[in-house]
Amino acid sequence: MAMPTAKEVFALLETYNVEAQLSEAWVDDKMTGMVIPWVEKKTKLSLSGVGGPVTEYYSGTGSSILVLRRRPIVALLSISYTNVPSDQFFISPLAIQVIADEGILKAKANFNEANYTPIFARGERNLRIQYTYGFTTIPTELAHAVKCLTAEKVLGHIASRTGGGGLSVQSFSRQYGSRGKFTDIRNELARDGLAALREHMTGVTA
Repeated sequence: MAMPTAKEVFALLETYNVEAQLSEAWVDDKMTGMVIPWVEKKTKLSLSGVGGPVTEYYSGTGSSILVLRRRPIVALLSISYTNVPSDQFFISPLAIQVIADEGILKAKANFNEANYTPIFARGERNLRIQYTYGFTTIPTELAHAVKCLTAEKVLGHIASRTGGGGLSVQSFSRQYGSRGKFTDIRNELARDGLAALREHMTGVTA
């Protein structure tokens, strides 16, 4: 699925009977300059196509599994130790099973049961990994998250320009939520956006 357009954001807002008097360029700028970078930071995913190649350093734990910081993995390009000359000791990517969607590398041989040193030998920043990551097609739920979060930002901008709050039908008085005008709609859009991101969130830090 492609990244949502400004027109799709406007269409979403129209379902709440909100007409945003903003240019498509403004919405696109908010989406690419704020929302997408935030989503990429929280998920460690590249939403702008395939990212990299990146070279990252990891500390081996002596196990047969290594979790990378970014996902999904597109291609594992190289893996080597930092404490030995790379031209003298090379780990073939063919010896590694790549679990792409989860960002996991797993040694194909069970080194725990054999009399060998594990591929991911214990050490401090002793593994150098080069790989590419990202999506050629954005998953539907991520595109939906970007659309919802962008719509929430649009409403925040409108509220800051117009002030005011939601009109209470029962008391015919202005009711101001904690986030100003459109508080309920903004909260709903934020919840929907975060819910769509949840399965892609990662606890792995850089």
